[in-house]
Amino acid sequence: MRIDSRCGTDLIYQRKIVTGKYEAKLKIAKGPGVVTAIDFYGQRKDEINIEFLGNSPKSFLSMYFSKGVAIDKAPTSISSNVDLSLDYHIYSVEILTDSINWYLDGKIVRTLKKANSNTFPSLAGDKVIFGVWSYSRFGAAVGKPDYSAGPKVAYMKWIKFTHYT
Repeated sequence: MRIDSRCGTDLIYQRKIVTGKYEAKLKIAKGPGVVTAIDFYGQRKDEINIEFLGNSPKSFLSMYFSKGVAIDKAPTSISSNVDLSLDYHIYSVEILTDSINWYLDGKIVRTLKKANSNTFPSLAGDKVIFGVWSYSRFGAAVGKPDYSAGPKVAYMKWIKFTHYT
């Protein structure tokens, strides 16, 4: 999947996930202003995300929204000891009725427990979008993409959806 100065790529899975697990083996795109993302969208603007900023390839962001509001107020950064753009890694999100788990290479790196149904994104599984796009519209912190050497590319070996219900 690639992005250049004209357009990016999105893959969309439109079968609703009430409870289940999404897994993908991918190598993220690298470079300022480029984002590789896995986003779950649903009713009432509930959302769950994994986002990889190309200018910070040794970490990724996990976040969630309920009713369109970012409950975390700031994304949670998950650090890695390796540059995630150099090799394939398995990223997963598991949606359960009482929690959400984010995984890196089979290990849970974050768990969100349901404390309040008004702040838990229980309806975020209507569709899943995997994409690569430019984040330059958000300012200098993520940088501006440089496509002079060609497009930025993220690679996906496989993707798997396991529906529990």
